Amino acid sequence: MDINSALLPIGIIPALFILYITLEGYEGKFKEHYIFLTFIGGIAMGTLVYFIELWFLSALNYGVFIQAIDAILLVSIIFSFFENLSKLVVLNLPKFQKEEGVILYGSSLGLGFASPAGVILLRGIPSLFSPEGAYATVIAVSILFLSCSTAMWVGTGIKMGQKTRYLIIASLAGLPAWPFLFFRSSPYSAISAAVYSIFIYMYTRKAVKPYIMGRKALKDARIKKRLRKF
Repeated sequence: MDINSALLPIGIIPALFILYITLEGYEGKFKEHYIFLTFIGGIAMGTLVYFIELWFLSALNYGVFIQAIDAILLVSIIFSFFENLSKLVVLNLPKFQKEEGVILYGSSLGLGFASPAGVILLRGIPSLFSPEGAYATVIAVSILFLSCSTAMWVGTGIKMGQKTRYLIIASLAGLPAWPFLFFRSSPYSAISAAVYSIFIYMYTRKAVKPYIMGRKALKDARIKKRLRKF
């Protein structure tokens, strides 16, 4: 399967769909050109970071590595921290620091970042419609949800002035993505990845909403919603 056919159906297209859902209701809270820049920048950064991680994994004896739980945990922690630190470097640029939409820029950065994952997962798989292709698709979309969520936490840390704390939160939330990938032969891995990533995404959207809208604006919106019911 060529790069374009992998990147579009399980990379860019679902990433843009998730981004649309994520931004819904926040009109006026972000600048469209920053959304575009962070999404494109995320694709470039994700490609570079995944290349580095693949290079590191290629240097390991994978047959031995996959049987060592402590090694899998250590590598998962390192990779998750490395990925979220990369997102922090971008979102911590002066142009984003003072933007009220930095959390939303995090969502677009995270989705762009995870878009190339589909290409990697589909290496050697001839078709999306094979069992292997379906498995890779579920994992790739799960990574999109998870990367979007963790980048939003990184953006929250920048907005709150607590970068280290929220970097750790994002790294811990993103940590399970790697065991799902390492144990991709398990029939339960894809289902577990999908359930976990969607749960984290839903929880993150709810948790960061006050930081995006402001607590007063969120309270007023809830009051108006209640009044419309009567």
